[in-house]
Amino acid sequence: MKLNLLSDLSQNFKNLPNSFKNVAKVILSNPNLVKNMSVSALAEEAGVSQPTVIRLCNHLGYGGFTEFKLSLAETLTLNPNYVFKGIKVDDKAESYIKSIGYATISSLNKVINEVNSDLVEKAVEMISNAKQINFWGQGASATVAQDAYHKFFRVGISCNSSSDPHLQIMLAAIMDKKDLVMAFSHTGRSMDLVNNIVKARENGAVVIGITKNGSPLSNNCDITINVDIEEDTEVYTPMLSRLAHLMMVDILTIGVMLNKGKQSTDNLKKMKDALFQMKSAKKQEGEN
Repeated sequence: MKLNLLSDLSQNFKNLPNSFKNVAKVILSNPNLVKNMSVSALAEEAGVSQPTVIRLCNHLGYGGFTEFKLSLAETLTLNPNYVFKGIKVDDKAESYIKSIGYATISSLNKVINEVNSDLVEKAVEMISNAKQINFWGQGASATVAQDAYHKFFRVGISCNSSSDPHLQIMLAAIMDKKDLVMAFSHTGRSMDLVNNIVKARENGAVVIGITKNGSPLSNNCDITINVDIEEDTEVYTPMLSRLAHLMMVDILTIGVMLNKGKQSTDNLKKMKDALFQMKSAKKQEGEN
């Protein structure tokens, strides 16, 4: 029996043939469901043939599908919770509060200690000089892109966010050297996103990547602020990487505000005043 069956499958995922990847995705996303599936049911769910499922089992070192399922069931018994690394199914609040909290603090400290301040300053300068900023992310990174939009438009910079690869490629097609794309991805392997930022750069746009060092996304950006978080998103729900990216958004926002000086604080004041007037008007309407 392989006690690290799911971990091993996740770590070797990128090296699998595409037909095997389809099966692996189903196994990694629904291990508790797969342990009770027949070979035909798994094949249908993955959109492959039954022999492909069996060949994957053999590739992983098992004599067949039955042996693979027995190992999967035993693995899940030993580590049944794939929501967050180290969390057990019978953990109480006191335990998982500390597990998640300490892991988050440790990861953010690691990013703070490793981030290249020169690259941050360079990114701040690029953002400050851009005519239009496009924040792009897919999946869990889409929420980071949306948060960046809410932060930066308050500084007075024209910007938007998108998680739609079709909209991204259309925007990329009409960009020029005054445009800037900030692309977020934990793995840096979202190929739609990579292809879209390549198109944007071909048309002259500047691209800043917030992603893992050495990833396809990192290798195709003008500059990359590396955020290397040990988080296996093939198995676990993205948490630590998302929080690290949100922290980088806050860091860059403050940097741009300091760069723009009075202009950014004046814009913030105008927005605060407008919100105050709107709330006051609604309050008066309610009282009347």
